[in-house]
Amino acid sequence: MYSIELNEWNRVIDFYFAELDIFKERLTEVADKNNKQSVTTGIEHFQNQFIVQNEALQGLRHDVHRQQLEITAEVKKAAKIINMDIVDAEFLLRDRVHVAEKILLELKHSFYRFLAKVL
Repeated sequence: MYSIELNEWNRVIDFYFAELDIFKERLTEVADKNNKQSVTTGIEHFQNQFIVQNEALQGLRHDVHRQQLEITAEVKKAAKIINMDIVDAEFLLRDRVHVAEKILLELKHSFYRFLAKVL
């Protein structure tokens, strides 16, 4: 069951990577059409935010993959006792995914408000 959740997290991460790519393209369009100081400040802000979130997603993807490998290793051992480190990592990873989704959703709304102002 947890492996299903890990697969879902991978799909969510892929979705947000794709969404960030779309945001970057849109931001490039705004940058090409506007050179006012107020707009360029917003452009730089969102460029930085997109970079930070991209790096966070890369780290999250790496940790999800590592967790999948650890679970696979545990299953192969056919351990009768659940490894509590894996259970603890599951809770931490779940929280990180939820926080990342919340941050990216807030960033998306903020970016859309910016676009509405400058376009």
